[in-house]
Formats: sequence, C-alpha cells, structure tokens
Amino acid sequence: MSGTLALIESPAQLLNLLEWVTGERRGTADPGRVRAAVLLPRDATTRRQLAAVTPFATAEGIRVSVHDIRRSPAVNDHAIRLWR
Repeated sequence: MSGTLALIESPAQLLNLLEWVTGERRGTADPGRVRAAVLLPRDATTRRQLAAVTPFATAEGIRVSVHDIRRSPAVNDHAIRLWR
C-alpha cells in the first residue's frame, strides 16, 4: 500500500495539506491514503490552533496522528534510540 505522509508542525502546514488534498480530489487522489503526522510544537498557542484545525482534516478523510516529540529531553533520547 502506498500513500502520502505529511509531517506537520504548524496550523498553516495543515491547512496547506487540506488545500492540496482538495485540489487533488479533482484528479485521482484518495484522501484516505493521505496521513498527517502532527509534530506538536512547544508553543501553547500553536498547539491550540492545531487542535482547532485537526477536525477539518479528519472530516476530509485524512488520517491524523499527533506526536508530542518535544515535551522532554527523555522523549527525544527514546526517539533517537528507536531510529538506531
């Protein structure tokens, strides 16, 4: 199975993804094959904005997963070990 994975770090990037999926829908794109991995920033305002925009993406059929990779140094160490 192939698809598209979008790495999202801001509300603007998520909106750009929605615009791309909507534009591609006129062709052969399947929104169900698009996944968005939201990498939460530290900024609380941006987190709230992402939380507000995410339902629009899921309503369009985009699978969204949220990853809080910046919450602590221990999480980053664990993530680095997983990639080795």
